[in-house]
Amino acid sequence: MRIDYSRRIFGFDLLRGGATVTVVAGHSVHILPDTTNTLAAGINFLGILGVEMFFVLSGFLIGRILYNLLTRNEIIRGEFRYFLARRWFRTLPNYYLLLLVNIVLLFLLGREMPEQLWSYFIFLQNFSSGMGGFYGESWSLTVEEFVYLLGPILLFLGALSFPKKNRKKLFLYIILTIIASAMAIKLCYYFNLSDLSGARWNDTLRTVVIYRYDSIFYGMVASYIALRYPQFWKREAIKAAILGLVIAVGIVMMLIIFKWTPETAPFFWNVIALPLISIAFALIMPLCSEMKTAPAYIRRPITYISIRSYTMYLLHFGIILKTMLYLYPTEGMSREALMVYAIIYMGIVFGLTHLWYRYVEKPATDLRDKPSVKKWFLS
Repeated sequence: MRIDYSRRIFGFDLLRGGATVTVVAGHSVHILPDTTNTLAAGINFLGILGVEMFFVLSGFLIGRILYNLLTRNEIIRGEFRYFLARRWFRTLPNYYLLLLVNIVLLFLLGREMPEQLWSYFIFLQNFSSGMGGFYGESWSLTVEEFVYLLGPILLFLGALSFPKKNRKKLFLYIILTIIASAMAIKLCYYFNLSDLSGARWNDTLRTVVIYRYDSIFYGMVASYIALRYPQFWKREAIKAAILGLVIAVGIVMMLIIFKWTPETAPFFWNVIALPLISIAFALIMPLCSEMKTAPAYIRRPITYISIRSYTMYLLHFGIILKTMLYLYPTEGMSREALMVYAIIYMGIVFGLTHLWYRYVEKPATDLRDKPSVKKWFLS
């Protein structure tokens, strides 16, 4: 498959590829018999950051599209429909096919099916509460699908409700209102806490739609600034990236120095931490958007992973690693055996990702650009 690098921005591929690698690395600590040591915890935290990076980048990319659709002289409903169709042709075939693969694996391995299996088919498995371990990667997909609906619908209704309002400002006002609503919901969660454990934070806040949809909208705020103030966006790119890095490092240092945990600093973890991480990544976006290319030996592997990131994300843990650990547990293995295990795991991840992308994801995604499909949604 030939890649037209002239149509890609290396900085975005670097973010997407880096996010994918950190998520895979974060989950790979499950290969270790002891996942409670400091190194394993650090690698796992990188995996958390990887998902947050995905969210902000997704928000930035779809924000640019929605902003341009909203600020046209005439709003064309078909354009909004085609926007949703393009997203769904890329996300839904992979999601549903791999959901079926997960179900088949559970059946073949004699494992118990989740009680609310039906909810996975309509993206409600983690809408307002935790979802358990089955198809665990899908939690972020439900957040994105919710935003793909919420964003366009609210922007479209806003434009119809306030036809004389400056649509450029309207875009920002609606996005900021959505972010404020998510912060209010997080505050409600905090004031109703009974269990302050880290596991509860991960299962009932970090991976739950109603507490997380704002993370993508921070990326949309960045897209607004990029399109509304392009000179400022370019001029302040390095300063913004430094500030974002300072915020990210500052969060890590506070967690290490002050030993802040969900138990000892619940307000920080439940209300402030995740939005602050999103802001940090949003501040890196200007610099990444100006990184148009890179030397071929760097650009090619990064772009390869970036293009296949969605498939790799959905395959690597629940389907590949959990199955491997079930069939071949690592307890009692020597360090050398664990290294071989990890190498085999990564080989399977890249091999299956390549095959699935080539024969499933790409053919399904290419359908969205067929004239007959475009005509149906744009008419």
